[in-house]
Amino acid sequence: MPWRGTYYGVINCANCGGINMELTLTKGNKYILSTKEVNRRDSAYIQKGTFFMGWRQSVFGKCFNGNTIYV
Repeated sequence: MPWRGTYYGVINCANCGGINMELTLTKGNKYILSTKEVNRRDSAYIQKGTFFMGWRQSVFGKCFNGNTIYV
């Protein structure tokens, strides 16, 4: 599938220098989302789960803890 792969970006943050994001989409509709504040030594926050492609090619994910994320 053409959408498989790893996507990187930095999103704005009101009280920090930004948030590094890394989203990996794999076969079997599984994802790994890693987020970490720019210039922080803390470990990245990792979420894993399954996803599906929605209307207009949006990615919706279901975390293993049951929460839904929208990318």
